[in-house]
Amino acid sequence: MIVNSKNVFVASALLVSFAYGVASGHYQLFPYPLLKQAREAAADLRAHWRTYAARAPTRWLTPARPVPAVDNAAARAGTQPGLTLVSSFFDGDVALRLIDANGAPFHTWRIRYLDLWTAEEQARMETTPLSNWDVAVLGALLLPDGAAIFTFGYAGLVKLDWCGRVVWKHTYPTHHPIFRAEDGTLWVPSIKHVYPAGARTPFANIVGPFIEDSVLQLDESGRILREISVPELLMHNELESVLLANGVTATRNLTDDHTHLNKVALLASRDAPAFPQFEAGDAVLSLRNLNLILVFDPDTKRIKWYQTGPWLRQHDPDLRPNGTISVFDNRTDNAGGRALGGSRIVTVDPQTRAVREVYRGSPLAPFYTDVGGMHVYLDNGNLLISETMTGRIFEIDADGRIVWQFVNRYDDTHVIAETHAYGRYAEENFKAAPKCAQ
Repeated sequence: MIVNSKNVFVASALLVSFAYGVASGHYQLFPYPLLKQAREAAADLRAHWRTYAARAPTRWLTPARPVPAVDNAAARAGTQPGLTLVSSFFDGDVALRLIDANGAPFHTWRIRYLDLWTAEEQARMETTPLSNWDVAVLGALLLPDGAAIFTFGYAGLVKLDWCGRVVWKHTYPTHHPIFRAEDGTLWVPSIKHVYPAGARTPFANIVGPFIEDSVLQLDESGRILREISVPELLMHNELESVLLANGVTATRNLTDDHTHLNKVALLASRDAPAFPQFEAGDAVLSLRNLNLILVFDPDTKRIKWYQTGPWLRQHDPDLRPNGTISVFDNRTDNAGGRALGGSRIVTVDPQTRAVREVYRGSPLAPFYTDVGGMHVYLDNGNLLISETMTGRIFEIDADGRIVWQFVNRYDDTHVIAETHAYGRYAEENFKAAPKCAQ
């Protein structure tokens, strides 16, 4: 039998191409990452073209759900007085806003992303929004002088004065809440490096795609003082078992967002006596995608305590004066909270590892956000909770009763997601604030 060499070559080439196509999809080899990004970009454009065209904030909208009725005026005696700092989408702009007890605006910092950054600065950042509506504020801090510092979602860190003028800005890909330490320095989650698909990392032989989360410390002028790599921290403490707990192998990564750092906070000296195993200045981290909370010494990089669960995709650990760590436990279940009972607030004693449930919703007053979420202990002992993806903020008293509520509604059927509350401030603090040009 005479074999046609050209046909054999074509058949072989087709077979090799088919095999490489299968392998590139399975092992995420080139050009799989490019094709995947192109498909995702096309799908995003179809879904949110009105956001990019500044016609409707579709990226921010989520269907409204029934919420318990709360008479803020009637319940006011049980609330912590003051103004609440909120980030969300308000009146056609991404903004930070101080709202009063009725939800009315007291002061607003309008945040127009494309006006804040030059094209060169945008090109240096991991995320480059296409419109002012295409980016959310994920963390904010109000300073005593009325200035506000905030992070976008992986797209820069900015300080504005009371009147919204830029004091300083930083293109580093920061994200999530900002913590101000006793010495005035700022601590914020960030990203040190992004390893592309196929790139081998120095972390337990993990192969990209892989995001190297990091902790930044900055001085009050926005200058970076140090950066601590989260994977390096785990490796330094021989916690490869923790780093590899969510299915990563040396040849394939299930997600580039492997650890997902979403909070850093430091132990205050006044609270340190309540934590005999820690010292003032130790830092608590939340690694959402590992269901992990840990405490470490930023100077020596020694991890002093860590625990995986029972929280699930948690946020916002807080070192409390009573020697416990309070946690926003999302209990993410991809079923709207129905499978695992919704989100909750819990505390853990790092000495005994005992976990206590502080607050959970009910059928009449459900509480669930699959991502995001914050909680702030107020001066009177009440708890201010951000149910981020439902556009809802509410305050509970010591008995778990809802005494105040704010829902950022868009229309009768939709609310504004990515709504966060950062604290409550006495109105008299701002009596001397300057008058700002409109």
